[in-house]
Amino acid sequence: METEYAKWVITEETPEGRRVVEAYTDAEMAAMESMTTESRGICVDLATMPEKSIIDEVALARILRVTTRTIRRMVQRHEIPPPVNLAGKSVWFAGNILSHIQTRVDRSAKDAERRYAARMRLTA
Repeated sequence: METEYAKWVITEETPEGRRVVEAYTDAEMAAMESMTTESRGICVDLATMPEKSIIDEVALARILRVTTRTIRRMVQRHEIPPPVNLAGKSVWFAGNILSHIQTRVDRSAKDAERRYAARMRLTA
């Protein structure tokens, strides 16, 4: 049996130099490439759209793989920004949705850091 060596390598720069993070053989890469982004749970449609793309409620629901009712609930929960009415439809700019999500991610990271710091003060 012939040994197959990794040909696809993902590295990371560290203070000590580069280190291998992941390595894949041709067969493993082919298997991953055959998976659709949808089956991996990755939503690239919104991220690859031009920032000023106008998206209506139905299109956004399709992109996020949810119902239009869920889109309205996401607005109520502040998970996505509120829409603007245009020609009787609820619409968003792709860039506004992404920046709103990024703001929430940043806020969540800061909250986690704050909670960690508070916990460390309590244990010290």
